[in-house]
Amino acid sequence: MDDHSNGTQKALRAAAAAANIARGAATGGIYGAAAGAVKSVLPELALVLCMAVLVPMLVFTTMPNTVFGYDSARDQDIVDFTGSAH
Repeated sequence: MDDHSNGTQKALRAAAAAANIARGAATGGIYGAAAGAVKSVLPELALVLCMAVLVPMLVFTTMPNTVFGYDSARDQDIVDFTGSAH
């Protein structure tokens, strides 16, 4: 049953995409068709863009602070504060 509903969903999405492209082509020519195509793939495009931003940010924020030299502070107040935090 899942394979059938998955195929049906794909067919419905393809039909909706074709309708968006045809509607865009009717109102705006080639540029309208391109806008309709972008509108059809917007959810997937948004997911790809979010992953392109979030994955590097996640990698950057999970790096240990020793990579960036945060333990090399010379001010005594900061050294004391860091020591009390450890």
